[in-house]
Amino acid sequence: MKIEPIFRKLVEETTRQLSRVEENVPLEPEAYKLMLAHGLEKSILEDSPHVKISYDGISKAVKLYGPKDEVSTAKCEILNTRQSLKFKSVHLDPHIIKFLKAVDNEELSCSLLMKNNIKAAFQVKDNAVMLTGYSDNDLRNGEETMKKELVCKQISVEDKSVTQSPEWGNLKSFLMEKIKIDGMKVSIEEFPVRDGTEVVITGLSSPAEETYQQIHDFVEKNTLVEKDIKLRSVAVLRFMEEKRTQEWNEILRNVKVVKKQNFISLSGPKFYVEEAETNIIKMISKMYSDTLYIDKPGVKKFFIEDENMYVTTVWNNHKCVIQLQKEVDDRISNRNELHCQVSQNGATMVIYKGDLCQHNADVIIIASNKNLKPTGGPALALVKAAGPSCQKVCERIVQKKGELEPGECVITDVSNLSCKKVIHAIAPKLDKKGNTKCERLLRKVITESLVMAAENGQSSVALSVGDFIISGCPWDLCAHNIVKSIKSYTESQEGDSTIKNIHLLDSDEDILKTITEFVNEEFEEKQVQVSSKRGMKKQKRTIPKEGETMNKGKDQMVTTKEGLNINIKHGNIENATTNVVVNSVGTDLSLRSGAVSKALLRKAGSNLQDLLMTQRQGRQVEYGSIFVTDGCNLSCDSVIHAVVPEWDRGYDSSEKILRKIVSDCLSVTESTHQRSITIPAIGTGMLGFPKHVVAAAMYEEILEFSSRNQPQYLRQVDFMLHPSDLETIEVFNSELEKKINTGGQKKDKPQSFFGNVKSPAQNVYEMRIGSLTYLVKTGDINT
Repeated sequence: MKIEPIFRKLVEETTRQLSRVEENVPLEPEAYKLMLAHGLEKSILEDSPHVKISYDGISKAVKLYGPKDEVSTAKCEILNTRQSLKFKSVHLDPHIIKFLKAVDNEELSCSLLMKNNIKAAFQVKDNAVMLTGYSDNDLRNGEETMKKELVCKQISVEDKSVTQSPEWGNLKSFLMEKIKIDGMKVSIEEFPVRDGTEVVITGLSSPAEETYQQIHDFVEKNTLVEKDIKLRSVAVLRFMEEKRTQEWNEILRNVKVVKKQNFISLSGPKFYVEEAETNIIKMISKMYSDTLYIDKPGVKKFFIEDENMYVTTVWNNHKCVIQLQKEVDDRISNRNELHCQVSQNGATMVIYKGDLCQHNADVIIIASNKNLKPTGGPALALVKAAGPSCQKVCERIVQKKGELEPGECVITDVSNLSCKKVIHAIAPKLDKKGNTKCERLLRKVITESLVMAAENGQSSVALSVGDFIISGCPWDLCAHNIVKSIKSYTESQEGDSTIKNIHLLDSDEDILKTITEFVNEEFEEKQVQVSSKRGMKKQKRTIPKEGETMNKGKDQMVTTKEGLNINIKHGNIENATTNVVVNSVGTDLSLRSGAVSKALLRKAGSNLQDLLMTQRQGRQVEYGSIFVTDGCNLSCDSVIHAVVPEWDRGYDSSEKILRKIVSDCLSVTESTHQRSITIPAIGTGMLGFPKHVVAAAMYEEILEFSSRNQPQYLRQVDFMLHPSDLETIEVFNSELEKKINTGGQKKDKPQSFFGNVKSPAQNVYEMRIGSLTYLVKTGDINT
């Protein structure tokens, strides 16, 4: 046996043991945890079995101790693995980031990602979430999982007393104790807002949803609200009280009911009020009612003398309830303001200023598209007021018959409105080759709607002229042809039709004046009875040609050669009746800052903010981003929320972003087959954009969009300017005139004082500054 090799090996081993070293390798905690979870220590010990590995959280470094050569091998493996890792910043809701800062990121990374076989971990640094992974695929899967499993839900509490009650304190204490036991998987925060409190629930999706539901149910059952339900007749209320006693008493158990002529006022906890409202509407939908107006002398006295006999006889013979309304409430009759009226062959056409939803008539005609969906404005408001059942009936008709063509119409029953039926008239679009076809189809659909109402035995009809303007018909052409259609229909009937009253409504004073002037033209002026409050004169109207401007009192309009109407309107943005309304927001997407956002939120309700925050999930918010939400309680179908930057004085890209926003909003409106859009003077307030820059940019982008895309659906763009902002109104009017005079061409940019950088030779750069040439060359100055 040779001793020398054994002795040499023993000496080498002893030398290695005596030459042990300690070394610190800097490494982020999440990277170490990730590498450790995926076999780092096992891999190192296979090659370096005598190395001891530990991690120092204070110095954020891996400590290696052992023989020098093994420590070096281990260090190399750690650094190589660290270098191959991928990193990504993840954009999350600020409330979620705050939640992540309060929990153990290593533990949550393990349960959320690593246990799901995703080789990634996250860490919150300076209000930013950094994701570390082994590959791009791990980063992608990690980000998707975090955005899916981490949620933020908000509850707007309108009544401050709810969150100040002892019951709320008890519920919150119970939930906080449960959260503590479960390991801080959810956080609950309260933020005061103008009229109440906003409760924010943040955390892992399942426990956060459970916590949200408990708080939501508590708020619903403790928030006191009041709701009015309009009745078609006072007899409806009497029928429910006397003939549907069991159902009525069940409603009275949880809410207070106050009877007000043709209204029922419900008050109590929100949950029970909404439940009672649903049940009452359901009861009403199963009833049929009508109101008989008799203005003959002595009728009231005659009925009162034998009222009990009449009521009993009608119930016994016909199972109907009748009731004399002894004192007529103002709300029973039309509250809309009468402009003028004219009679022909036993039918009376009346022009009103007012709201179609609040108008009393047997039948209401609304403008619809081929799929029987309202085109916007008054039609949309009426369908929303009618409830989801109205649209469901229309969807069934389309499924059965297919799309309808312009000029056709259908009639449906309706509940929850003062009318008995609704006629959906398929409005025509403006023909690019001319107005003839559009006029013909418009007259056809109005006439057929009147015939259909008469065939169903109805006596009064109402429609909004503005409805058909929004659908794509120029306003003068629309008003003129509707009046002509009604005149032609009443002439042909010679008193035989059941239709005795035809009401035209609009809220726009200028449109009403135009209708009245056309009525004076079509009928003999002596037949037209003008309201004593009005001093209107007969005036010949002309239809605008393509590209011509038209003044409507304070409003102004121009039509592009492609048939796109551009209007300047004076009013409040929240009252816009177009299909789409544009809103400007900051990067936080809060609707509680900025005049336009606050106005829209006030009318739309808190759900608008909730929908916007839902839209942002999984998307990066940056200047120029747009988010589309439902219009909620607004008259529009949808709201486009655009993230607008501050004015940079023309030094950077703020104007370019503004132009892109306008172009994108138009494209979205066209791609979703919407007819009309309202845009405020975005950027001219707190963001500091010069008014002339905004006006010019918007006009140019709209004209460019019209010319380039030749839109098939978008027919109307309204600029809504506040009546008190005279400076902005003047600027927009002035810029519109300029665009008309210059054919809509963009302004040429002035030649820059600074020239472009050129490189005429290698390592040589030159640029002109005014009359001087600035030359830069790389190299040694001594040569």
